[in-house]
Amino acid sequence: MRIHMTLGKRIASGITLMLLLMIAVGTAGYVGLDRVMTVTGFYHHVNQIQSVLASAKGRIDEYLLACALGDVEGEQKIINAVHKELDQGLVSIRELKEGKSSAEAKEKLSSAESEVHQYRSALNEYARIEKEKRGVEDSVRQGMDPLIDTMEKGVLFFEKMATSGKLLKAAAIAYMVRSNEEAWKATEVEIGGTDQEIKSWAEQVSGSDELRGKSEEIRKQYEGIKARLEEHHAKVIQQAKTRARMDGHKKRIDEICADLGRTSVEGLSRQTRNSVNLIMGFILIALVLGIGYAVISIRSIVGKLKGVIQGITEGAAEVSSAAAQVSASSQSLAQGASEQAATIEETSSSLEEMSAMTKQNADHASEADGLMQASKQMVVSANASMGDLTKSMERISDASDETGKIIKAIDEIAFQTNLLALNAAVEAARAGQAGAGFAVVADEVRNLAMRAAEAARNTAGMIEETIKRVKDGRVLVDSTNETFKKVAESATTVSNLVAEIAAASREQAQGIEQLNKAVAEMDKVVQQTAAGAEESASASEEMNAQADHMKGYIQELNVLVQAGAARTEATPS
Repeated sequence: MRIHMTLGKRIASGITLMLLLMIAVGTAGYVGLDRVMTVTGFYHHVNQIQSVLASAKGRIDEYLLACALGDVEGEQKIINAVHKELDQGLVSIRELKEGKSSAEAKEKLSSAESEVHQYRSALNEYARIEKEKRGVEDSVRQGMDPLIDTMEKGVLFFEKMATSGKLLKAAAIAYMVRSNEEAWKATEVEIGGTDQEIKSWAEQVSGSDELRGKSEEIRKQYEGIKARLEEHHAKVIQQAKTRARMDGHKKRIDEICADLGRTSVEGLSRQTRNSVNLIMGFILIALVLGIGYAVISIRSIVGKLKGVIQGITEGAAEVSSAAAQVSASSQSLAQGASEQAATIEETSSSLEEMSAMTKQNADHASEADGLMQASKQMVVSANASMGDLTKSMERISDASDETGKIIKAIDEIAFQTNLLALNAAVEAARAGQAGAGFAVVADEVRNLAMRAAEAARNTAGMIEETIKRVKDGRVLVDSTNETFKKVAESATTVSNLVAEIAAASREQAQGIEQLNKAVAEMDKVVQQTAAGAEESASASEEMNAQADHMKGYIQELNVLVQAGAARTEATPS
């Protein structure tokens, strides 16, 4: 089953693998180095033990020199220093025994520890013998001068004996200084010579009681010195054996340390080789695993990158094509927006003119409303006049009997007036708002009235007919009065309609003004749209250029991936 991992997971897994391999190599190196350090530490302690014992040996040589010089205080200091160094050596041996050591090494270390203890014991014994020997030397030195003095007081024949005593003293001092076998032999010769001279002098003075006592005193002093010298010689021999024992212990310690050193060097060399082999093995394993994983990962990543690059290349081409289309569309939109802005400017100008005309119509409607109000008042006034006329006609009808002739003429005139009034009403109804014909009718009415007056003057015979017509005119006047009322109502209705027209004109003017503002806002929006279209066209061109740049980058990445893939594919072969 193929495992699909993201690039981040692949890198993380690769880094994790490298870290694990590094940890493995580091662990192997640490283990090997720890073993090497253990062997190196063991070798260092062995060298330290050898160095401490060598220093102790050097201090013992200083001790012997101090003994030869008679520096008692220096001797004790040196002995104390030697004990301190031996203690250090014992501490190092114990640390090695308690550490990571083999059974064989621990056995050798136990032997070395025993040898150091024996060496310390031999050193203490040597120091003790040295103190005893110095006491013997002091006794010999203190006894030699009294012996020689006693010999020189021998009165007779003492010269050879005193000379022999002096030679013994010199030989004894030389022996005590050198403490070697040659000096002891010379001392023995002098002891024998002195013994012979004492015997010879004793024989010569045996006849004298006084000198015989002196001879016994000399013999007694001589025998004491001789015994001290022999004791000193025994101490020297014992001390030499002790020194030889110390040298033997030191030699065995050196041999053990040398053996441990050789073993340490061999172990160090062996452990170093093992550590190097272990580390190199882990390094080779890490290299094989790392290279294998890298080849597999690179092949997988490069394959996917090829697909991604192909997709990005196609996407970049599509983006470039889309950018070109967007640029063309944006330019077309900008051009259309510019044309639309010009059209909107013309529309705005027309709306401004229409607004001015609408305002003018509203003003005219207001003026017409005022005129209609005036006409309404005139109709009301005419209606009142018709009422008065009706009353006059009633009075005329009442007076018609008395003035028949005049009534006839007036009746005719009234009849014509009634007709003209009817025509005037019809004309006024037709005129509507203008009412201009009403004046003409009034003139005609006046003319007819003049004619009626003339007729009244000329035709009295027509009074009766006029009275009749007056009656009829009364009826007509009533009808005209009703008609005037209707005209007044119509004038009121027309006045209301004109007022509504004026109000509507004002509202229309306000609406056109708001529409003009909206068109102005639309003009701004269109101009912004045109500017945005131009910016969009510019951005599209820039996007097209960026798409071209991206194609170049993709080509470079493709070259890099193809080269990396070629190297990866060439690696296994």
